[in-house]
Formats: sequence, C-alpha cells, structure tokens
Amino acid sequence: MKKIITFFSIIVLLQTANAQDLDHLMTRRYISCPDIEYNCSFLIPDYYQRGLNDSLNYVLEYWENRCGISDLLYQTKTLVNIKNRTFNEKDINDDLFTKLVAYRKRKVNNIFYSGMYSRYYPSDYTNGLYNSFLESLSNDILNQTNLTLEEKFITDLYSNKTKLSDLATDKYAGNRFKNQYEQFVDSIKHLPEFTFTIYSGFFITNQSVNTIGNNGIIGFGFGGIFNKNSIDMLLDFKFGGPKKEYDVLYKNSVITTNEYTGMYVGLEYGRTLLSYNNSEYYLSGGLGGERITAIARDDENDIDPKFLWSPNYSVGMGYRYRYNYKNYLSFQFRYQHLDFDNPSGTKLEGNTFTLRVLWIISSNGMKSLLPKL
Repeated sequence: MKKIITFFSIIVLLQTANAQDLDHLMTRRYISCPDIEYNCSFLIPDYYQRGLNDSLNYVLEYWENRCGISDLLYQTKTLVNIKNRTFNEKDINDDLFTKLVAYRKRKVNNIFYSGMYSRYYPSDYTNGLYNSFLESLSNDILNQTNLTLEEKFITDLYSNKTKLSDLATDKYAGNRFKNQYEQFVDSIKHLPEFTFTIYSGFFITNQSVNTIGNNGIIGFGFGGIFNKNSIDMLLDFKFGGPKKEYDVLYKNSVITTNEYTGMYVGLEYGRTLLSYNNSEYYLSGGLGGERITAIARDDENDIDPKFLWSPNYSVGMGYRYRYNYKNYLSFQFRYQHLDFDNPSGTKLEGNTFTLRVLWIISSNGMKSLLPKL
C-alpha cells in the first residue's frame, strides 16, 4: 500500500513540475479596456499638466479606438474641447444631454465610474485621483471669461456647481439645453407609477337601501398611474351598524337581523381631465361588488354566516394633489345604484353615494430622482 501511495505522489509531483515548466511560454498578453482606462487616467493628467496637448489628444484617441466611448471618456473629451476652444454648437446634441443625465445620476447615487465592464471588474478601477483632475480641469475652464452659456453650464455641471433642474429657470429660456430638459421631464411624467392607496370616508344611502344606514369606510388598494390614466383594485369595509332591523331569508325561514358589516371590492379607472401644476381633476368609473354580512358566523352555536350581494357600478369625480414625488392626496365623490339579492326579505335597493379621502403612495424612481438631478 505504501508503495502505491509513493508511486502516485511521484506522478503528481512530475505533472506539477511539467506544468510549471510551461510558464516561460506564456509570453503573449492581451491589454484589456480596464487596463487601458487605468493607465490613461495617469497619462492624461500628466500630459495636461505639462501642456503636451498633442500627446493628450493621442491618448484620448487611442482610448476611444480601443474601447469605444465611455461616459468617463466622453466627459474628459468634452472638458478638454471646451478648454481648447474646439467645442462648438454641433456638439450640443442628444448624446451629450444623455451623458449629462448619466453623470448626474451617478453623482446623486454616489456611484463611481466603471466604464462598460462593471460586470467583470471592480466597480472603480480608474485611478482614484482622476476625479480630482477632472474637477481641477473644470475650475481652470471656469476661470476663462469667454465661455458661452452652454459651455459654462456643462462645466458647472461637471464640477457640481449646478444641477440639470436649473435648466428650468428663465436664465436658459430659448436655450437648446432647456428644450432637451423639458422633453426629458415630459418623458419622466409619462412613465407609469405603481401605487398603494389607503382611504377612509362615508357611505351614504337613500331609498330602501337606507335601512342599512350611513356608515364609515376604511379601505386600501393597489394600482397604477400612467400618463393621464389611473387604475386601481380597491377593497374597503363599512362599519357603524344598520339604521334599523331588516328581514333576510335564512335556511328557508325569514328572520329579522340587526347585524351589518359591509364590504366592497372593485376595479376603478380614472382619467384626468384638467391638470395645473400639482393639481389634477379627474373622472372615474368602476365595476365591482358590494356585500352585506347579515348574519355573522358563530361556530360555538353552529350558526353559518349569511351574505347579501349586489353588483356595484359606479361613477365619480375627484381632485388629486401631488404632495411630492411619492405621495398624492385625493378627494373623491362617487355614485352607485345598489340592489341587494334578498329574496323574501326586506327590499334593499337605491341610490348610494361615497365620499372618500385617499392617500396614494406612488413608486416611480425617476420621478423621485428628478428634483435631485
């Protein structure tokens, strides 16, 4: 047994030695884009400080030819062009604005540059001092007195002295950047929002359905808002007891009950008719069902529950105020005609009205991010 173990140990050692002997053949090397970016992040500041503009431009060209245009490279080229007075009006395009948006997103979220290779490499493989160089370059540019409004905005943005939201001011009226920003904001407003709603209010009855009386409401729902449209799946419960006793058919006998718990479940669609600043006025229609618990379950006394159902078709109108980019406050008035299925019992039919106060929590990352950009 010892001889066998010794034999296999010698074989393994020989194979390991042979593998190590191949190290001298590993002479070919592939220069990856992370390596190129890392080295360029040292060369560019050095050439800039020494005033070697031709060498600096050659490095930028090499970087782009080997790896394509990354956000970091685009920022560097733009600032260098402004510094050298080679930036012109044709450079103010959608691609530039997209890069400015991407830059502000990273700053707001504290994300370092990672080029196109973050899936395979550490999140920041660029020389850590490179951001300081770009800031220094921006400050050098801002010391120049012949900057155009667009050049100053770009440089201020890259040096974190302004934000994209400043383009909404009158200072940039008629400017192409302002037009691009307005289009960008408009596109954000059209993005769908997922919503969670909690609400309370009053349920007001009329005609024979007034037997169950006026009741309080508490409810919640899930849905979404997209452009001028909204859709919600809602569930609410009514409390307060009936106005007076009523008859129901229970196990082939008509009995009198003073029990009442109401429940509504429905799908509601809304359409904004008028909006101004943060306010919206809308119409709404809904389809659902209304349920009355006429007899409650009592397991101890072997009593099964008794439910009365009615279809619920509703129309309404409302006012919605956007409190901030995550929350809405809404007031709503709705009309329903209910007719509960209660054979041999008290007729429960008539017009009803619902008054609601709704707090709507929306989820749209870009809308909440927009003021910070």
